[in-house]
This record gives sequence, C-alpha cells and structure tokens, in this order.
Amino acid sequence: MLKISSGFLEEIKEAQEGDKFLQEKLIAQIKGKEPEFHKDSSGIIKFKDRICIPANEDLRKLIIEEAHNSCLSIHQGTTCIKT
Repeated sequence: MLKISSGFLEEIKEAQEGDKFLQEKLIAQIKGKEPEFHKDSSGIIKFKDRICIPANEDLRKLIIEEAHNSCLSIHQGTTCIKT
C-alpha cells in the first residue's frame, strides 16, 4: 500500500475538482445513484475507502514514479538504503 503525503493529497484534490467523470459521480451520489462515491472530511473524492485518482496524466505519472522509486518498491536484486 502506498502512503500518500499531504502534498500529493492537495494535488489530487485540486485535480479531482477539474475531473468531469469524478464530478459526475459526486452528483450521482447526491441523487442516491452512486453511494460508493463520496468526499471525505478533507474534501478528497473516494470510492468506498480508496482515493480516486483523476484522469490527469502528469499527476498519475508523478504518483507512479514516487511509488516505483520508494524503498517500499521491491525489485529483484536491489536494495534500498536510506541515508
């Protein structure tokens, strides 16, 4: 599981506001048609308990790179030493 920092959360939140698909899901949720979608107490749109990542290629790339390069990412034959 990837732990997302507050900086990432703010970027995700801002990108969610401009994502037409996610905004439509929130409208449907208000109408009772998509109960799995909701905004949490910090205003982040979630599906059940998972953060919805908007269709923003730059943001998605940033998240993937961060996850891939973290010490939690395991690649056969490599080690991660934090200094």
